Amino acid sequence: MSYVTWKIERTPFVNGAWDNDSTEVLPTPRDIILDIGLGTTKDSFDFKITNIHNYYDNYFNIGDKISIYRSSNTALVTTNNLLMIGTTKDLPNSITYQKNNVHLKGFNYSEAVTSAIAFADVDGLTIPEAIKLALSNAGEKNTNFQVVWHPDNPLLKQNGDSFPTVSERWFNKTVKDLIEKYSVDSRTNDGNYFWYIDHQNRLIWRPELLTKQHSFNYNTSNFKTYVDSRDISQVKNFIILKGGLDPANKQIQTRYISWTSVQKHGIKYYFLVSDINGAKELVNQDITRDYGPEQTTISYPNITLDAYTTKWKSNYNYTTTNYSINVTKGNPVSINKGSESQNKKAYTELIRTEVTKRLYDLGQKFAESRDAGKLKIDIGFAAGVTNWKLGELIECNIPNSSDTIKKLRVANIQYATDVDTFSLEEDIGSE
Repeated sequence: MSYVTWKIERTPFVNGAWDNDSTEVLPTPRDIILDIGLGTTKDSFDFKITNIHNYYDNYFNIGDKISIYRSSNTALVTTNNLLMIGTTKDLPNSITYQKNNVHLKGFNYSEAVTSAIAFADVDGLTIPEAIKLALSNAGEKNTNFQVVWHPDNPLLKQNGDSFPTVSERWFNKTVKDLIEKYSVDSRTNDGNYFWYIDHQNRLIWRPELLTKQHSFNYNTSNFKTYVDSRDISQVKNFIILKGGLDPANKQIQTRYISWTSVQKHGIKYYFLVSDINGAKELVNQDITRDYGPEQTTISYPNITLDAYTTKWKSNYNYTTTNYSINVTKGNPVSINKGSESQNKKAYTELIRTEVTKRLYDLGQKFAESRDAGKLKIDIGFAAGVTNWKLGELIECNIPNSSDTIKKLRVANIQYATDVDTFSLEEDIGSE
């Protein structure tokens, strides 16, 4: 029979810093629960200790570091058994004294990354270089922000090519929003990437591998609990996409409809306002190159009587309708219509056409992952015996839920004393 051994340390936060010399092991912690998840999930801890002789009255400070370790089938706990480094955030709401108990709750730095503000000029850097710099700058601006780039994160795409570069400056934007924005296939050109904060408060940023890392068989695997469901609450199949204003100050809008999903679930509207493929992003690339980054009131780049070539590159092959601009995928676009006014009109048509095509593709990809209900399963194993990690793909044979083998990704993990629960879900919904 397997068992686990816990060790929880508290390092006090005093005068704006951790007093490592005063680190103390908390005795006999119980009812311990750790929850961790992908992306914007706030990883949390929750446990109780006995408040003998009122020793823990006024003991904890906001910002205290809580280090949580757990070993399996041994009483020896080492630094290799670290599961989470977290902090106390709100003492009045997270600690109560009842029946001689102290109930402590808190978060690791996944909570901090959701609100940390980036101040970084990342124009021209590749996506991972930009994220790494944003994390570093956030740490310099806020010494309590301790999330760092994991050294094993990829700096090149899976085929060895460089990631696309970022064409903007990241000022006064949350680090979380930037990671989310630049982790999708339309940005990476390398598939979707998942991210989370690991037990040492390092940002894990990895591609969603499509090959299995582990297997689960409902009939043969040794599990303790199992719950499955199909979540249709987030079905979206009628996607209205807005791409901002063109240089002539007119809204760009299109739509994508998944008719198969509409027939099964009815119309499920969703308004998607995109800055990933919006007009402002493309026009600003040209304006910044022509006039510098401080120009915020100019509508058009420096289009003159001569031919004008965009800084940005098209994602498609096409010819525009009115001005017959020939566009080649992967290349900048040249315009030469004989006058500044005609060039501006042609440029406006080019922006509208390119953005509309990008919006349609974005809507299709958005709907593909949301136009059907997602199969979700929660599997509980004896604590400490299963070593699945966040983001891993599990090949599941679950005949009571599906006639086919399903590949589900580990989206959340709950660690406890008796049972570890792994929450798995499909990347793309299925019926």
